[in-house]
Amino acid sequence: MKKVVVVGGGISGLTVAYALLGRGDLEISVLESDSRPGGKIWSDRTEGFLCEKGTNGFLDNKPGTLELCKSLSLEPVRSNENARKRFIYSNKRLNEMSGSP
Repeated sequence: MKKVVVVGGGISGLTVAYALLGRGDLEISVLESDSRPGGKIWSDRTEGFLCEKGTNGFLDNKPGTLELCKSLSLEPVRSNENARKRFIYSNKRLNEMSGSP
């Protein structure tokens, strides 16, 4: 059995490791320098609020992305119109940003 080491436990590294698992003939290890997997994608609770600290979506027009969701039994959730609003927490309050990034 061949050994494969995936360097990085972000979304790309975890996706590669998951895809390689399907082969069945590899011993796979994922190395991550942080204390948790996920890379730039994670959620955090701050003062009782759930804060998303990374990517907030993906392109659902790419078949590979939807196939990955299906194989993981994940159901994509479409955002509502309010999700377009962006805020910055500064001076102990939320400040709405205008326009697009």
